[in-house]
Amino acid sequence: MRVTIHQPEFMPWLGFFHKASTADLLVLLDDSQYRKNYFQNRNRIRTADGWSWITVPVEKAPLSTPMNKIQIAEANNPRWREKISSAIRSSYGRSASYNAIGAQLDDIVHAATSDLTSLNISLIEWMLEHLAVRPAIEVSSAMDIQSTASQRILDICIRTGATTYVSGISGPDYLDIPSFT
Repeated sequence: MRVTIHQPEFMPWLGFFHKASTADLLVLLDDSQYRKNYFQNRNRIRTADGWSWITVPVEKAPLSTPMNKIQIAEANNPRWREKISSAIRSSYGRSASYNAIGAQLDDIVHAATSDLTSLNISLIEWMLEHLAVRPAIEVSSAMDIQSTASQRILDICIRTGATTYVSGISGPDYLDIPSFT
């Protein structure tokens, strides 16, 4: 079984979906440490004026907080959902496929969810479906694996019965590759 593992980022880039398309199982590392000002709660879109950030506001949390414990900051940012929808509509509303998918995307962005991971996983699942990429999906938090770093990736692979681990381009920078043999 081919397994790939990745954090559930906010509207991931195409490389994420390419990696998922090569795997039988996509494990979303939902209990990894949240990184402030990273792609877990924001991403860039192309606008008429160049690149622009769209951001899901989150509540402040200690540095060691796992991503699946990060809450969306609704109270201080009541219009964030509409801002994201509007920015995407303004930038991509005239594209050939926007009419077919724009309302669905809005529904996901506007769904009543209070945690970042649920929003991101909903978006990822929706995008995978529209790209006809259909690996099985599991979340790491359900596996109760306590190891860290490269050993954690290996333990997830062992737990899921992986025969092949599909890594991103920077895998050799953080993996103890001999242990995977």
